[in-house]
Amino acid sequence: RDGKIITNHHVIENDDDSISSEAELVFCPVDLDNLENTVVYKARVTLVDKTRDLALLQMYSPVDNQISKVANLELNKSSYQVGMDVHAIGNPEGEFCTYTQGVFSQYKKNYEWSYSSTSLHKANVIQTQTPINPGNSGGPLINDIGRIIGINTFIHPTAVGINFAVSAIEINDFLINGSAPPILPSDPDCSEDDPIVEYDQDKNGVMDTFGYDFNCNGYAEIIYVDEDEDGLVDFLS
Repeated sequence: RDGKIITNHHVIENDDDSISSEAELVFCPVDLDNLENTVVYKARVTLVDKTRDLALLQMYSPVDNQISKVANLELNKSSYQVGMDVHAIGNPEGEFCTYTQGVFSQYKKNYEWSYSSTSLHKANVIQTQTPINPGNSGGPLINDIGRIIGINTFIHPTAVGINFAVSAIEINDFLINGSAPPILPSDPDCSEDDPIVEYDQDKNGVMDTFGYDFNCNGYAEIIYVDEDEDGLVDFLS
């Protein structure tokens, strides 16, 4: 009701790995025969979570309740049942406001996936058979009573009918507690005596992020960030 919008991190990510500071929004339904007359809203990016592939936007204008309705998150995990009907709305391959239906396949805890060698992600996700395609990212996965159980995020790279949505439980944690710690590439020399991961987040040759990976699995439990690359720690998470 106060104009906050959830989408995927990769939706606002640019080709050079930078993040857009603003986004343009169109609410479904739209008049497909008169797209030029569609009202476009602007929002600023206020928080990102690269690990869980989530981003929070804040609309500049007040919410128009005649156009957009607030979507409620389904946080009762016991209501997530394998085989139940689920529904997706999105813009696959540029087809605006497309609806698809499928089934809830599995709930996977701490599921890891990647889009590239430097794009590592981890979250509780819902596996669904509901058809989604590029363009569905950031759109809702909905149960039969219209509550959001997840945000459609990625598809299996080689299989058909294996699709994934970051769960509403993760979205809620993101809204309450903020971003999850980043997953850093594992250090081949990592050991219990030297559990350090260094990461060049700007890809400019300067190691500006340092993480203590106590389990030597590429997941840094403590993160130090040298934001201005002067050798001094500016941020600790």
